Amino acid sequence: MIRHNYLAITVMVIANMLVGFIWYGLVFGEVWSQAAFGKSVAEVQAANPDMSPVPYIVNVISIICTCFFVSWLVQKLNIVTFNDGLKLGLAISIGTVFPVLATHYAFLQYAFAKQDYSVLWLDLGMSVVCTLLICGVLAVWRKK
Repeated sequence: MIRHNYLAITVMVIANMLVGFIWYGLVFGEVWSQAAFGKSVAEVQAANPDMSPVPYIVNVISIICTCFFVSWLVQKLNIVTFNDGLKLGLAISIGTVFPVLATHYAFLQYAFAKQDYSVLWLDLGMSVVCTLLICGVLAVWRKK
């Protein structure tokens, strides 16, 4: 029987939002903004002063879906150690996260926006870190 730890899932959703804030806001924000838009963060914010909350809502829903999937998967596979959770996170990153992002950015690059591929690597790095974190934590913080 699958028993999701709702507290652990909630904590992981919040943790992922914090990692995203640090990743894109404090560490790689300017690099990402220049690569994605050819403008600084300040220029992008000035051009879009009333940014829609929709991307944040979609992000939270996506993280929730990921957490429930990982919670189900670690239980089905009986993964109970942090290290084994990290291995699962690496497998998910290689098998799903990278192919989906790479395809998305390939179409952006060649069909539409001609973005710098560093955007892919920055987004992929963030996604891998979050996937590893979710898998490692949810592997050990299971509902009894």
